[in-house]
Amino acid sequence: MLLYGASLIYGFTGTVSFVGIATVAKTGSIGNRVGLVFCSPAFASKVSAVPFHMWTPDVYEGAPTPVHRLLCLRAKVAGLRYLRA
Repeated sequence: MLLYGASLIYGFTGTVSFVGIATVAKTGSIGNRVGLVFCSPAFASKVSAVPFHMWTPDVYEGAPTPVHRLLCLRAKVAGLRYLRA
């Protein structure tokens, strides 16, 4: 979903910069909105936000400790750092 959403956003905006995407988003392009709708669940599942938090224990249950730490900590820190910026 993330890859398809990102390709839609790039296809309709022609740029990968956040400023350019925000400029096109203000004009109300339907293709850009569809791309953002596809990207939002991908980011939400990456940081285990609601409603994706219910699947997180299943993913981490069988993983060894180093893999669990990698999946759990780094993805959430990067996702939250992105949201704060």
